[in-house]
Amino acid sequence: MLPELRVFIQTDTETKYVHLGAWQQAGLWVGGVALVSWTFIATAMVLINNLEADTQVAQAEALANAYELRLDELGDERDSRALEASNALNRFYMALGKISDQQSELLKAVEKQQELETALTLMRDNLQAALTARDEATKQNDTLIAQLQMVSGDLSSRAGAEDDLADTLQAISIALEEAVRVRDETRLEKVALQDQITDLERRLMLSDERQVRMLSKLEMAIQNEFEPLSAMFEEAGFEVEKLVSQVSSSYSGTGGPVTLARLSTKGTPDPAAMHLNENGTVERPDTLRRFENLMEDLGTVSMMQLAANKVPFTMPVKTRHRFTSGYGYRRDPITGGSRLHKGQDFAAGHGTDIFATADGEVIYAGWQSGYGKIVKIRHGFGFETFYAHLSNIRVKKGQTVSRGDHIGDMGSTGRSTGTHLHYEVHVAGKAVDPNTYLKAARHVH
Repeated sequence: MLPELRVFIQTDTETKYVHLGAWQQAGLWVGGVALVSWTFIATAMVLINNLEADTQVAQAEALANAYELRLDELGDERDSRALEASNALNRFYMALGKISDQQSELLKAVEKQQELETALTLMRDNLQAALTARDEATKQNDTLIAQLQMVSGDLSSRAGAEDDLADTLQAISIALEEAVRVRDETRLEKVALQDQITDLERRLMLSDERQVRMLSKLEMAIQNEFEPLSAMFEEAGFEVEKLVSQVSSSYSGTGGPVTLARLSTKGTPDPAAMHLNENGTVERPDTLRRFENLMEDLGTVSMMQLAANKVPFTMPVKTRHRFTSGYGYRRDPITGGSRLHKGQDFAAGHGTDIFATADGEVIYAGWQSGYGKIVKIRHGFGFETFYAHLSNIRVKKGQTVSRGDHIGDMGSTGRSTGTHLHYEVHVAGKAVDPNTYLKAARHVH
């Protein structure tokens, strides 16, 4: 047991004491030990929590650095893909230039071939006239020979007309010599004309072979252009034939089903397929049909390219950026509730150039609640595109724009938590997923 204690408290005027029994002393000791223990435990827990917090901060920083590194890698990869797409587009335009040059050469070859056919026809006419003249000279020769025989038979009975007979014989002899000369010249002309005809036919054959090779190259080039365009439209949900007919009607006032011809691209023209018509000219129905189909196919591809310019297939941001939010329901960054996000968000630096994704007309350029500064463009086939939260607007209402035109700068106006572009695509007044058309464009861009 602990002995009793008295604790004296002295002031200037009096002295007091406090009596502490054994149990009171024990309670004070227990309380002191508990206080010291709690102090040590609390201090240890604070130190442990600080260490864990430092560890979590370090892990978060490492994770953030890893994300930044990955974003940089993705940005470099996207820039590389963009460069490849630009190079592919340049190669495509070079191919179109070559196609145009080859088309001009083909038209010149067709004109030259027509001239050769005309010359061949004239030469055949001359040959026919020479043959007719030869036959006529032969007939005259036979007639003169018959007359000579008749005259020879009557010599004995016409002794008194010797002078007249001599003149007649001389005239007949001259006529015979002329007939022989005409016959020989006709034979020579026939041989020469036949040689010229053979040479013309050979040149026509070579011209046909050259045209076939040129047609094959043009058909392949058009096919290579048609297939990616067709794949892009089909993935985006378009019916290619209906789309091309619609574009064709809007440009020429005509329409109808359009189907790319599947033409042969091998071999040379079959001589059996080349024959003379009633006018004596050479007909090549296969080559002419392929040329006509080629012109139709070139028109089809041109209509598809015009249609592609009216659909939002290209990116609104061309510099390095991040996709921060896609189309669909998501957690609202301001209210925290679930809400439909009607477009695609692109984040980049403040003032980044924003470009029109298709040809069209600006139907609104100004401020709109929630969107901030916004540009709206109406395109073909019921498409409209919205470009929201801009810091600056570069176009005005009623202005006609082309795909790739600079229409504004990236910002954070309106209902926004940071600098980004909110991009929407509407079809027939209803918002759709922009990524549908951006993904489909990979077949071409």
